Amino acid sequence: MGRAAPVTAPRLGFVFSGHGSQWDGMGRELMCTSSAFARCVGDVDAVLGLMLGWSLLAVLAGEEPADLEDIAVAQPLIMTVQLALTAGLAALGLRPAAVVGHSMVR
Repeated sequence: MGRAAPVTAPRLGFVFSGHGSQWDGMGRELMCTSSAFARCVGDVDAVLGLMLGWSLLAVLAGEEPADLEDIAVAQPLIMTVQLALTAGLAALGLRPAAVVGHSMVR
């Protein structure tokens, strides 16, 4: 008789893009529809906002303008959206074994 390979659950990984993937309004709808996404954005903003001197939450909500071509603005926003997407998907049961992206490793 032959042997069958053991059945294991597939492992999930998220791969996020880097600089250049930003756009005005990114994450705005998810902040209104996903409590996990919004909570994560708020948590990141509570820490990084103090260091940056501006609010990631306010920019993503469209309450403050931002120069998305400025890497010092775009990178924290991209990373925040990526972390919040990961949190939002985890809340739906999609928990990755790994998350990677430009300037981001989990």
